[in-house]
Amino acid sequence: MKQAGVRVKVDDDPSQSPGWKFNEYEMRGVPVRVELGPRDMENGQVVLVSRITGEKRIVHQDRFVEEVQKLLTETHQEMYDRAKRFRDENMAHVDTMDELKAFLEQKRGFVYAGWCGSDACEAQVKEETGATSRNIPFEPEVRKPTCLACGEAAKHTVVFGRAY
Repeated sequence: MKQAGVRVKVDDDPSQSPGWKFNEYEMRGVPVRVELGPRDMENGQVVLVSRITGEKRIVHQDRFVEEVQKLLTETHQEMYDRAKRFRDENMAHVDTMDELKAFLEQKRGFVYAGWCGSDACEAQVKEETGATSRNIPFEPEVRKPTCLACGEAAKHTVVFGRAY
């Protein structure tokens, strides 16, 4: 696995049960769990478990490395797709402070809004809504013409959001 460029952690600590180990590494975010016990060794197989779907795949040891790489690629794509879908479902466009407040009262998420570049306006947004600037997209979908705080011409379209 290491020769194939995959980071590997072998947990052969006999003081912890397999169930404890499964939970521990799931909580740590390990994308693929490999289960290899005595019976698996006898049968020339390995059990691969996806963190995302929980699907278990029994693969022959000869195809172990290729199957892990395939599962890692699938897991990465699924995580990316889920994150993008979440972002898209929780993103809004606002033009005024009142619209920002209304959005944040109704749901969690992020908003595109205009910002003039003034530290005072950014501080005002934070004070009135609890939202802070998260980033300035290189190519925003829609350019916001005015600053949501002062109404002056916007220099940037900014993503604002609250920390939860």
